Amino acid sequence: MADSNKNVLINATCWANSYSTYALQESSTAFKTFSIAFSQENLRGQNPAENFLASSYMRRNDRARDFSISSYFGDTGMQMLQLIDEEDAIAKNLFPLSEGVPLTMEIGEVMIQRRSIRHYTGDPMEFDYLSSLIRAAAGITATNQMALSQGGSLETTLRTVASGGGLYPVKLYVVACSVNGLEPGIYRFASKKDALIQVDDASGVESFFNCYSAAPGIISTDKASAVLLLIGHPWRSMRKYGNKGLRFVFQEAGAMTQNIHLAATSLGLGSVDCASFYDEEIHDLLQMDGINQFFLHAIFIGMPG
Repeated sequence: MADSNKNVLINATCWANSYSTYALQESSTAFKTFSIAFSQENLRGQNPAENFLASSYMRRNDRARDFSISSYFGDTGMQMLQLIDEEDAIAKNLFPLSEGVPLTMEIGEVMIQRRSIRHYTGDPMEFDYLSSLIRAAAGITATNQMALSQGGSLETTLRTVASGGGLYPVKLYVVACSVNGLEPGIYRFASKKDALIQVDDASGVESFFNCYSAAPGIISTDKASAVLLLIGHPWRSMRKYGNKGLRFVFQEAGAMTQNIHLAATSLGLGSVDCASFYDEEIHDLLQMDGINQFFLHAIFIGMPG
């Protein structure tokens, strides 16, 4: 880029980020860009995102917070930790994961090699590869014995990602599009069963892609092998940590996402983050209320094109 053009672009960028629009009539205008809406909300002190941040601050001498957290260190609280994801114990139509494929690429190398891959060949993924991706995101890797005050102990599980308080408020769903050894459909990962639970069939896959909102061609959605969905259960964290617990949900989702990308890179697969979905439509499809369970994120996986 020529220096003159670069200077013009820098000046334009500085101007666009140095001024905010203020016009009273815009409060009644139907169409507003995010920057205009943001300016108006700030002037009225009604910005929801910033209000959330302020309400999730940790402050000294918060006795309610201290009691809520300490209650999880008693026998009852530890029993709750042991029961996380036990609802899957009675699930039917289970599809156990396969042995999987070892992730052998050195960690430093896989971090350097990782790239967002948006276009795929359409070739199916082997179920072994999907099994490795799932375990990298949310697999159980060890157990932990917790001593009870009345004697005895309880066993809890540890996974591939850190979780605030060991509460694991993010569940993993799989939209299987083209996976050898697994019928097309939507599945939920049951960590304690090391298996998938089918929640919808091939028609659900079609309905899922109808929730996609990005312009055609940005991601070759029709050639993806699978889409991994992260579903948040915020009250699992917030009943212990209050509003700050929602931050831990997002942190855990980020850790799971990174693990998926690194595992995909090690396996020679392509992966890319995607948030271009209509949330309410996905909630309806997965029969979620959007509050106690809500769509967090999606990662497309496929054979690199």
